[in-house]
Formats: sequence, C-alpha cells, structure tokens
Amino acid sequence: MPLFILFFALLLPAGVRAKQPTKRPTDEKRGETLYQQNCWQCHGKRGRGQGPLAEALGGKLKPIAQRYQTEEYPDLVKLILRGSGSMPGFDQVMNRADARRILVWLEDARITKKKTKKKAKRGKSPKKRLKAGVEAAKKTKPNAAGGNAEEK
Repeated sequence: MPLFILFFALLLPAGVRAKQPTKRPTDEKRGETLYQQNCWQCHGKRGRGQGPLAEALGGKLKPIAQRYQTEEYPDLVKLILRGSGSMPGFDQVMNRADARRILVWLEDARITKKKTKKKAKRGKSPKKRLKAGVEAAKKTKPNAAGGNAEEK
C-alpha cells in the first residue's frame, strides 16, 4: 500500500502544474501591444497622428512613427511616462522599459515606410488590354484556312 501512495504522490504534481509560456514576446511585439492599448486613440493605428481623438486635440497630430537617435530615447521615455501638454503621462500603466518598447515598435521599418503609389506604364492597364483583346476577338470570325478574318 505505501508504494501505491508514493506512486500517486509523484504523479499528482505533474498533472497539476500550469503550462509555462514557451516564448516571451519580442520588444517590437510588446511595444505594438502597449501602443495599441494606450496610444493609438490620439496618434492613430500606425503613429501617423490620425487617431479618432486627434480631432478633439486640434486636428491631425505630428506623426511619431519615425527613426529616433539613440540620444533622444531618454527624453522620449520621460515624455511618455510624464506626459506633456494635452498628452497624459503613462507612468501608472507602464515602466521605462515598456515606454522604450513602444519607441522600438514605432521605429520598425514596416511602420515608418511611407506608402508610395506605383506609377503605371503609359497605355492601357492589363485589365483594359485584356478586355480590348476579348472585344477584338469577338469581332473576328474563322476563315477557311483556320485563321481569323476581321468582320467588315
């Protein structure tokens, strides 16, 4: 009987343990999460100053998604934590490392890259060329040699 109790005593803790996380989120991912929780309402989804509350603050805000110099980080972290002007401080909801993670996310190339419109080549778009080709094919009828002869 004591062996039976020892067996269950060893197995029980193995089934009760909580699952440990396998990976910690990257600084960029954590910065994005913090930004979406605290900043996007004023600064916009991608830090371009077009958030829904920006209008109440006097219109479009200055874009904040950009490359920052290393020496700018301490002042920007203080700004995030203490606030300035109409921007509230966030020291109650995040620490210095979290404020820095937001800056890291804002510097991400996918965020700071400006969208550029590709210039179309002169002439018709591929869709219009295809449509024109189909219309041209409808106007022709097969000739005796197997080719197409244009209708007149």
